[in-house]
Amino acid sequence: MNYIDWCKEFYAEHPAMSIGLLGGVACGLSIAVFGLCDTLVVAACVAVGVFIGWRMDSGDDVGSWPDKVQARWREWRSGK
Repeated sequence: MNYIDWCKEFYAEHPAMSIGLLGGVACGLSIAVFGLCDTLVVAACVAVGVFIGWRMDSGDDVGSWPDKVQARWREWRSGK
C-alpha cells in the first residue's frame, strides 16, 4: 500500500479527524511562518468569508445586509 492509498483510506475511516489534522498543521505552520497576530487576522478574514458564504448558500440576499444593519442600529439607539 502506497502513501496516497493510505491517506485515502484514513480519510474514508476518519474524515473529521483528517480535517482537524490538516487544519492544525496549517494553523501551526501559519503561526510559525507569519506569527500569531498575522495568523489571527487571516483566521478572522476566513471566518468572515465562511459566514458570508454560508448565508449566501442559505438564500440570504447579501445586498440587503447594510439596510438590516442600519435598521438594527436605529432600533438599538432609539432604545436608549
